[in-house]
Amino acid sequence: MTAIAKLIKIHSFQLDEKRRELKNLEDQAAKIEDALANLINQVEAEKKLSYENSEVHRDYPNFIRVALDKRDQLNQDLMAARGLIETAREGVAEAFAEVKKYEIVKQKYDDEVAEELDRRDQMDLDEVALNNHRMRR
Repeated sequence: MTAIAKLIKIHSFQLDEKRRELKNLEDQAAKIEDALANLINQVEAEKKLSYENSEVHRDYPNFIRVALDKRDQLNQDLMAARGLIETAREGVAEAFAEVKKYEIVKQKYDDEVAEELDRRDQMDLDEVALNNHRMRR
């Protein structure tokens, strides 16, 4: 394995790690969004129940206060997660560019090696043809 192939392998591994980290962050953000949606559904259900039951109506302000605090905390967590996601996306883009750079260098090297082999093969064929031509004379 050439040095450039080793570099590609190492940087590909790092890219995969960054992609996994990004996926985990996106999953966390999705969980927070689900928690927000569930909280909204709970508030609506509690609101409906408070209109129907006077005992629940008495505790409704406390529930709303707690729900609003929880909503604020979830929104802060979501904003933090989105910031981390953006940073992780930038890291993935940089890692991808790095891998691409090494792959391009390897491809150019492989092309040069192939051209050199083709040139040598053609020289050998030309030599054989020249020898055949000399023998016919």
